[in-house]
Amino acid sequence: MGYIIDNKEIAGNSDVGIGVTFPFSGNKIFNSSYTTIDQAISNVKNLLLTMRGDRIFQPNFGTDLLGALFQPATNELKQFIVDDISNAIAYWLPYINIIELNVLSFEDDPALESSMSVILTFSVDASSAQRSITINANEDLIKFSSAEPTNNIV
Repeated sequence: MGYIIDNKEIAGNSDVGIGVTFPFSGNKIFNSSYTTIDQAISNVKNLLLTMRGDRIFQPNFGTDLLGALFQPATNELKQFIVDDISNAIAYWLPYINIIELNVLSFEDDPALESSMSVILTFSVDASSAQRSITINANEDLIKFSSAEPTNNIV
């Protein structure tokens, strides 16, 4: 289970990295994050992309999202995805407050002909800042995009 570490040394120092960003990219193998919201986005991405059972010594870490995204899009599957993500975040990332979690398929948006879209809007306990992560999955790839949400999230 995740827990909060209160480290006063980094609280007011913008030069101290608080974590590693995900995915690994850039000139270095590991890029640092300097804000809690940026690290929260990386933590959520890592949690959602890790298949339950893949992490050594933490077999319950992760979700079954990747396997579920390629099943027939039924209302039961959509509810399974919402429950799976909500439960994983509540257990492993308790400092994340889920504001909105939507699963969209072809029935909801005809542009998603052969794909699904998961939209997660959340905030971090210590901050009122909100971020939205959209996961688009089709037969070729899974793509994350994150942004500050607008008032008109679909």
